[in-house]
Amino acid sequence: MFNKNNTPTPTCQINDPTMVNDLGCPYESSMLTFEIAELTGKRHDNVMRDARKILIELYDNSGLLNFEERYKAADGNLHPCYRLPKKEVLVLVSGYSIRLRMKIITRLEELEKKTRDPMAALNDPATMRQILLGYTERVLALESENKKMQPKALFADAVSASTSSILVGELAKIMRQNGIHTGQNRFFAWLRDNGYLIKRKGTDFNMPTQKSMELGLFEIKERTIVNPDESTRITKTSKVTGKGQQYFINAFMGRDTDALSVV
Repeated sequence: MFNKNNTPTPTCQINDPTMVNDLGCPYESSMLTFEIAELTGKRHDNVMRDARKILIELYDNSGLLNFEERYKAADGNLHPCYRLPKKEVLVLVSGYSIRLRMKIITRLEELEKKTRDPMAALNDPATMRQILLGYTERVLALESENKKMQPKALFADAVSASTSSILVGELAKIMRQNGIHTGQNRFFAWLRDNGYLIKRKGTDFNMPTQKSMELGLFEIKERTIVNPDESTRITKTSKVTGKGQQYFINAFMGRDTDALSVV
């Protein structure tokens, strides 16, 4: 959709939800700079420049953040704008012509009426369209996020039901297949660096630390091998328990930031 200046009609994204009521209307009369540009026929970048100038004079550079917003144009891209309360709007347009000032003042009066009577917003097609667009965007964003998280959530739940122990390399492979970017060597290095496996070179290299054993994350499988000369030797292998699998999956998925290190 395009306005009279042949520019995409934008929808606003209010960064601070405390600024609006349940109908999506500001608690106090305010205007966005792109709306001021549309009403006055001025270019939005020029209005932004003028607004920035007065805001810096009034509140210094640090105060600009309190007025920054973004709006989504018809092309789907987000662009910066400022949300100006009534006083700042009047300061901005004080240098405009009488005719343009009248347009802005009329719009502010309309906004004040909606603020006093939120039900009036229900009778304003433009306001209702903006409210519905805002809620639709929020719902679509939540649905998209849920779809992205669902496979990983199902994966973590499946792991939580596991009662068998698996090799570290097997767990790394399973995690990689489910979107967690790691490999056997990197996972072993991560476990050593974060205190789950012994990093000291020797017979205990890559064996579970005492702490990770106490947490029940690993178990050690011993195997007796008979050599050709009929002598025997015992090999030890670290295996990740079902509890350990869930523990590390949660850590890598960001569910448990406390599980990043045991030292």
